[in-house]
Amino acid sequence: MPLTMLGCFPFIFAALAPYFGIFTLPIIGEVKNAMVLYSLAIVSFMAGVQWGVSLTQTTDNSGSIKPISPSALMLASNFMVLTPWLILVSTGPYILFFFTLAVTFILLMLVDYRFANRNIVSHDYCRVRIIATAIVVISLIVLAFSV
Repeated sequence: MPLTMLGCFPFIFAALAPYFGIFTLPIIGEVKNAMVLYSLAIVSFMAGVQWGVSLTQTTDNSGSIKPISPSALMLASNFMVLTPWLILVSTGPYILFFFTLAVTFILLMLVDYRFANRNIVSHDYCRVRIIATAIVVISLIVLAFSV
């Protein structure tokens, strides 16, 4: 769980950096571009984890049927990963990209929430995810207005 919260720090930093006049970092380059790559990596990772959970669970701990079929989750996770990327490469406005990412993180959290309600992931994990998602979404919205 601490790793989840540590993963929020780049979002917080990127959201606040422009307000402190920090637009580039040595080695990393532009903060906004680094955040684009980091965000896409995290979305890809989270969608992949959810897909993996779905594929490995035939039933939840209470014996209920899977909450989401692996095929449906595969399609949804691909949609959630590719949509922000397509917006970025096709239209380019960072504000739309960061808002799309915020919605994507909310959707990913809702899948985890459903997993928790079916006892596929722990409720403690889900609570941490809700907090982390709130931090990330707020950071992305602040970042969207600063670019």
